[in-house]
Amino acid sequence: MEFHLRAFIRNAVRAAGTLAAFGLCAWCTITSAQTTPIFSYPHYFSRTGTNVSVEALAAQPDGKVIAGGGFDLVNGIPRQNLVRFNADGSVDPAWTPSLNGSVTALLHSAGVTYVAGNFTTASGQPRNYLAAFDDTGALTAWNPQPDGVPTAMVAHGGVIVAAGNFFQIGGASRNGLAALNAAGNATAWDPANDDLPGKLLSDGA
Repeated sequence: MEFHLRAFIRNAVRAAGTLAAFGLCAWCTITSAQTTPIFSYPHYFSRTGTNVSVEALAAQPDGKVIAGGGFDLVNGIPRQNLVRFNADGSVDPAWTPSLNGSVTALLHSAGVTYVAGNFTTASGQPRNYLAAFDDTGALTAWNPQPDGVPTAMVAHGGVIVAAGNFFQIGGASRNGLAALNAAGNATAWDPANDDLPGKLLSDGA
């Protein structure tokens, strides 16, 4: 079963520049011609003093959905830029990772949620622009320390491929594109990309 996720603005509201309401919807593709909603009622993301956004979504095999962006409340529940929804659409009370900056990309693979964004700490621990959490919400030791913000990630062949605005990552020089192993180190794969990529495509492997 292939998941296609999308975030969209719904009934955006602003009061004194401090609150905005967003709707979150997710679809599971049954066939190329049919989609069935997983959950579609509005979820309200808010952020004090600045713009609120939902930038990335990732699905778990059990039907839970992770959302990342720039927010500090979801349906009135404190969540710092990262939240997980249960399969029924409710906020998961047991999963509470936090980031001190906004999210640009999410990936869930093999029981781990990989997060990229404009942050320097994750759940109170130093993490520059990349972090990983297990399915309990605990921060893992994976720490590639890029010198800039990745904007896309895919899992392929047992590694995490990251693309974005960096030149150093996983202890190696990489021009905006790198493959990272389970230890967070860059592999030997180095396409010597001339331009900094912003997106990646995956065949699902």
